[in-house]
Amino acid sequence: MIEKRCIITGQLITNENDSEAHVIPSALGGRLKPLGILCKDANLKIGDKIDLPLIKAFQAVMSLLNASRDRGNNQPVKMTDNSGDEYSFQFGEPLKATKPVYSETLIDDRLHVQISASSKKEARTLLGRVRKKIPNFDVDEAMTQATTEQRWPDGMLKFGIEVGPRSVFPEQPHLSGPT
Repeated sequence: MIEKRCIITGQLITNENDSEAHVIPSALGGRLKPLGILCKDANLKIGDKIDLPLIKAFQAVMSLLNASRDRGNNQPVKMTDNSGDEYSFQFGEPLKATKPVYSETLIDDRLHVQISASSKKEARTLLGRVRKKIPNFDVDEAMTQATTEQRWPDGMLKFGIEVGPRSVFPEQPHLSGPT
């Protein structure tokens, strides 16, 4: 019988310390999980130092492609347009502005309110601000007069892949100088 040893630590692999080695992390669609390659300690270190930064870097791409995962769902991707407005994209759903807009203007002693919200619930919550200022304001009546419109982002949408000074793949060990 051939002894199996961890390819990272050289430690003898036993039933107690054997670990499924994700060749490609599950969060990035990996399905191959061979046994007898990594011990648990090495797999944990690889997960923290290599897999996690790799997952963070490519999570947006996986969401945009609606790539399959072992478990869990792809997370929404945050994007910005040329005006700096932020949007959330979830595969199969409409693009949503992430920040509601509320503005008030006093015209001829009348309060004019403009709201931009991604849902009726959000609009109703924002109308609560008017009710605080004007106690007899009828939120339900205002909602019946609300109009729905779609606004397209200003120019191309942009998103970032976090690989760089804050998230490096693979993670570099912290070096310390002479003490």
